[in-house]
Amino acid sequence: MKKTVTTEITRVKLSAYRFNEDPFPPLQRPSARRVYPYPMQDDVTDELTEREFTAVILDNGLLQVTVLPEFGGHIHSVRDLKNDREVFYRNEPLKFGLIALRGAWYSGGLEFNFPQVGHTVTTNDPLPWHLTENPDGNVILFVGTIERLTRMAWTASVTLRPNDW
Repeated sequence: MKKTVTTEITRVKLSAYRFNEDPFPPLQRPSARRVYPYPMQDDVTDELTEREFTAVILDNGLLQVTVLPEFGGHIHSVRDLKNDREVFYRNEPLKFGLIALRGAWYSGGLEFNFPQVGHTVTTNDPLPWHLTENPDGNVILFVGTIERLTRMAWTASVTLRPNDW
């Protein structure tokens, strides 16, 4: 059993139904929450495609955590390596419903919703990220952005500690 946390930055292929982004952000939407300056993502299709995403994988021998920074910073997978099973529901292919503030949203994994209540405007957007390794062996992945509706900065961190057991 490994006593350190390993990291891997790779490209993963995932099957996903395509959604189109309207290039013109809506100035007003009657009876809906404001999303300007973000474009809508409400043209959900039934076209299944294979897409490539950057994946940051953290592994301590007990858990393997896969984060997709190009897809809203979603924690796509947390795998229990001892029992060889997913900890959270993992939806594949990624199928979108019109649930998020801008439209497209998929179920599965964990997402970061800040500062709005509900599935936020950045849920499908590429986000900046940074990986750091601490002297005690912890590995921390930071994802976040400046959300343009409220002009608030947010950062979430995912920490995996070495397996000391």
